[in-house]
Amino acid sequence: MNAHRASLESSLTVLLAALILLQLVNALYHAWPFTTDDAFISWHYAQTMANGLGFRWYANTPPVEGYSNFLWVLLASLFLKLGVPLIPAVKCFASISLLAALVFLYQFARTFLSPLLAMLPVYLFSHYQGVSWWTVSGFETSFFVALALLMSWQTASALGFTKWQGAIPLKKNRYHARAWLIACLNLTLLALTRFEGLLWIIAPFAFLLCSHSHYKLPSSQLRSMFLVFSLGFILPYSLYFGWRLIYFGHLLPNSYRCKAIVSTHSFHLVNDYLYLLFPCLILSLPYLCARKDCRHLLLWLPSLLYCLLLCRADPVIAYYNRLFLAAFGVFSLLPVLGVKEFLNNFHFSAKNNTLLSMLIIVLFTHLFIPSGKIVNIDTEVKHYQERSAMRMKVVEFLNRHATENAKILLADCGIIPFFARKDLQFIDSQCLTNAEMTSARIHLSLPLYAQDLQQKIKPDWIIRTYYPQWQRGNDLTEVLQKQDFFKNYHLIVTYQSHRFDSQQGKPQQQEADFIYQIYARNELANYLMQKIEH
Repeated sequence: MNAHRASLESSLTVLLAALILLQLVNALYHAWPFTTDDAFISWHYAQTMANGLGFRWYANTPPVEGYSNFLWVLLASLFLKLGVPLIPAVKCFASISLLAALVFLYQFARTFLSPLLAMLPVYLFSHYQGVSWWTVSGFETSFFVALALLMSWQTASALGFTKWQGAIPLKKNRYHARAWLIACLNLTLLALTRFEGLLWIIAPFAFLLCSHSHYKLPSSQLRSMFLVFSLGFILPYSLYFGWRLIYFGHLLPNSYRCKAIVSTHSFHLVNDYLYLLFPCLILSLPYLCARKDCRHLLLWLPSLLYCLLLCRADPVIAYYNRLFLAAFGVFSLLPVLGVKEFLNNFHFSAKNNTLLSMLIIVLFTHLFIPSGKIVNIDTEVKHYQERSAMRMKVVEFLNRHATENAKILLADCGIIPFFARKDLQFIDSQCLTNAEMTSARIHLSLPLYAQDLQQKIKPDWIIRTYYPQWQRGNDLTEVLQKQDFFKNYHLIVTYQSHRFDSQQGKPQQQEADFIYQIYARNELANYLMQKIEH
């Protein structure tokens, strides 16, 4: 590479990195006030943990694994123990994790590409609207993405795929035990951060098996890799899995077992992801059809596995492809590799090939990868803030009017239980923190559980979530309504939120998009109505 070309590519690399950082900071700044309600479920567990009561929803109830992000709960618990403001601390940690994820993505891309071209997958991935949105949500998404990208990079490095150096051939199959150890430890952290993190074991092993079939890895190397894998993953994860099996008594978290209730959303999430992925896949075809080494498995296999895993998943709190972001991160290399492979057929000079690749990927990103306009981000944030404010009104109402140790049936067990009085007993109608709904007797049967509510549990309050656009509530309350359960209750108060009108700068007043209806048992209703009127 001559000095002029090297200087030009270095300048463009720095310029592209600065543009990525500028766009990302701007998006994070505007999305910062957004905190999803479901994040407070994990923080409720963290709160209980910080108080020395273990991984329980309530201190006086049996343990129930209503979260799916063990490591994230521990982190939140640590922040609470240290007295650090929880929400800003979590958002800052997630933002740092996102920055680390982009660095790891660049380093992984460098095993395939020159510095300038390696910046293009970072540009493409960071441009997607879901990346910044879910980073500040309170979820573990960006941390999980960072771990997945680091693991993928170190897996490739473990077999000698280090920095791409143009005409200099890669030193394949030079085993790096340190890189393999880092990959195995990251696999452990992935499995601890989210339960489905175990899925990430498949792509590295497919890559290793493919490499072994092509190059016949030495037996001494295979023994060393198995030993490192045993110490870096099998041992620590077995200890964790054994503990949670004894502590909670189930193979799967309650939050995962609850998903079996939902069966009406086949391929909803997968369709959304394929809509994002399809243009990228078209651009990737020249690389996928060309002769290549086994690293391609690390790029596309996670996306296939996630599509199979999530084909019937509930789309609630999964928009903007939240659950696919880690898989999309590694997939983002493929369009760049595809364009580079395609242009190689025209025998351009290396300089022109690189510049054309950059131009095509930048244009492609702006045409086909949704970024989310700042005005739309602001609108979504304000809309969600209104909904959160409505939930705080419910908290204030219950804290003022609910009797001590009252039992409350509620679907959205995030903000409301987190900020409500600690003597109040919230029963999760969405099942996540409700061990009764997944018990052997009920076995996820909503009619059976509705019968239990009517005859045994008899909640003092019911907070019914109602969606006007679908003209229905959540699944359990719909079953309760069919069984005339609400004849024992009286509607006390209704709270509602509206879509935010960005042009008028205020919520629309024509039609509510989300409603809470608070019901009290009939024997309490008259007293409460008189009390509220006074």
